[in-house]
This record gives sequence, C-alpha cells and structure tokens, in this order.
Amino acid sequence: MKIESRIFMSLLVTMFVVLFISGCYQKENTQTGTNDIDTKETNKNNELSTDISESVDRQSFQTVDIDEEIFANFYIKATMEVPQYSLNNYKTTLKNFEIDSLSSLVEDLFGIPANEIPVTMTDEGTLYESQTLSLKDKILSFSRGVLRYNADSTIVDISDFFYAVEAESIDISTSYELPFMSQDEAKEKALEIIKTLGISSEVNNIQIKSLNCSDLSFVQDALIAKDYYGTSYSKKTFGTSDETYEVRIYFSKDSFEIFNNEDPAIMVTGGIDSPEPAYPQQAVIYISDSGIRSVGLYQMLDTEVSVEETKSVIGESGIKEALTVKYGDVILTQSYTVESIRLMYMPIRDIVNYGNIELLPAWCVEIVVEDSTLDNGFYEQTLYINAFTGEEIS
Repeated sequence: MKIESRIFMSLLVTMFVVLFISGCYQKENTQTGTNDIDTKETNKNNELSTDISESVDRQSFQTVDIDEEIFANFYIKATMEVPQYSLNNYKTTLKNFEIDSLSSLVEDLFGIPANEIPVTMTDEGTLYESQTLSLKDKILSFSRGVLRYNADSTIVDISDFFYAVEAESIDISTSYELPFMSQDEAKEKALEIIKTLGISSEVNNIQIKSLNCSDLSFVQDALIAKDYYGTSYSKKTFGTSDETYEVRIYFSKDSFEIFNNEDPAIMVTGGIDSPEPAYPQQAVIYISDSGIRSVGLYQMLDTEVSVEETKSVIGESGIKEALTVKYGDVILTQSYTVESIRLMYMPIRDIVNYGNIELLPAWCVEIVVEDSTLDNGFYEQTLYINAFTGEEIS
C-alpha cells in the first residue's frame, strides 16, 4: 500500500509514469495474443455484481482443524475449509479500457464534450492501450488493466494520509459519516464509477474510511512531526471541500477472493531481478464534497474468461507435503507456526505474453516465526500454494 501511495505522488511529478511502467512491462512481454481455449465461460451482459459475494453452501466444505508438529520446530495450528467440489482454473486477459466506457467518465471529470477528448486511436480505430490525458491539474492515465485519475495535486497528499494513519499508527478514527454524503452513498458512487468503466467482476468486499478537514490537518501535523516527508513538503490548509471518503473495492471469483493489496506480498524466490508472478487487484476511489477526486484501478480483468481446467483442490495432506518440500530440509532453529490457511484465486501473469492472466486457485498459508532478536519477538511469512498441484507460487 505504501507503494501505491508513492505511485500517486509520482503522477504529480510526471504524467507519463504509467507509460513508463507500461514500457517496462513490454520489455518482459513481447506478445499480446491470447491462447485459444475450447471451453468458454463468458459474462456477456457486462453487468457489475454489486452484491457482496457470499460463500457457497457451507455443507459443501470440509472443516479440517489441524494442531500438530509436522516436523521439528514446525507447527500447524489452523483450520482449513476445503471445498468438496471441483474448482476451475481460468484463462483471461488484463482489461483494455474502451473509448465508449471512458467517454462518459472523462466528459464528467474533465468537463469537456466526449468528441473533444484528446485520446489517441490506432489505425484500426481502437483506443491505443497506454495513454495519459491532462487538463490543468487533472491527470488521467491508463494502460492494460490499470487506470489512474487525479483531480488535483492535493488529493495525492490526502490519499497518502489515509495510508499513513495505519502505517504510522496515528491515533485517530477514520470511521464516521461526512456531511456531504453518507458512507452508503459513497459506496454506491464508487460502484457506479467502476461499472461505467466496464468492470463486471464479483465484488468481494468494500472498505470505506473518512477524514474531515480537521483530521486532515491533524494527520498532516503528525507526519510533519515524524519528518515523514522531509524538508520538501509544503504544509497545506484544508477546507470542507477536501473532506474525503476513501472507498476500496476488492473482487472475487466463484465466491473466493482474488489476491489484493490486503493480502501479504508474494515471496519471490528467483532473485531480485525475477518478475513477480502476480500483482494485487483492487479499485480505490476518493470522493470529496467537490466530487470525484481520484480513481485507481489495478489489475482489472477482462469480462471474458475461459475454463482451462476443472479439478479438486489439495487438502490437509497436500498442504503438509507442500510445507515439507519448502521447509523440511532446513534446520529450523526457531519455531514456525502456521496460523491461517485460506483459499483464494491468484491472477498469475504470463511473463511471455503480456496481458495474459491465469486465474488459479491457491492456498494462502500464513506463518508466524519466532525471533527473539526482534522487539515483538516474531515476524511473519506467507506461502502461496497452487491448490491443484501443491507447488509454491513464487
């Protein structure tokens, strides 16, 4: 989440940052074709499911309570909910934002007619997939699967304040109604925006926070006192028009959450230069009394998905085997304890064919490691395991 805040700040410095990132992606991914799959499951109505997704019938799951030492100094004290039905492995692509879905939003945010939107089109008449549009302080940039909009420079700081409240342990509440709009209305507004942009994924969870003008000033003063920004930061004055809701939307597939920013990071084992196997998916909308201040969509997927494989996921024995492969040959001098095992979908990137995504069932295994050299006495590791094969995702 810290990275996300820094990305927003970098947009202020240069409006071409997304084009740069996209260019980096293109170095890793030289093709944009998709694999041909015979069996298809396509959402043709392109309607956003605004209901929070609920787990299927709990009788379709086997609850497995594990409390044992599986080898020296390695313990599992967790509960698994293992589905007693087959899951799908999907093929899809990162979303290409289309001119029809962007037109109404840009017309509203930039205040100019749709036919005057300064976009670049390809020779085939489609929207060039990576662009940055600017008008005065307003910046909109998008590439495959990613869209960012900032109405002004102040919202970059405000978005960072929301992050810093938790990251810097600032003692202030962010759960209250703002005068200009209720929390429920802000959630509906955020859902309306992503629906306008053609996002039709299942909604798994919506989180909302708020900061009024006095709390914005309080957080700013706290960060200045911590020397959070260094000497380059100019202190700002906030008014009622800056009072803001932060709405975060997370998505799911078949009622299982899709890997997002609330989940622990993936341990990349191939070295510092190895590409990350998956990026987290989420939507972040900032709404103030003055209107939509910021939109951030990350790793949005296309509405069309193809079923690649259907099979049962591994259960308790498969998890134990995967953990033994990972840690069994290591002499553990401190205690490792698995405290959580949960099932999700992981959007695995195709490193060769940029934009292709494999939506794969995965077990998220969260481990607490004792370490007496640390102030709190422990640190955390997370292992993501392919729920079909038992192989580590790294």
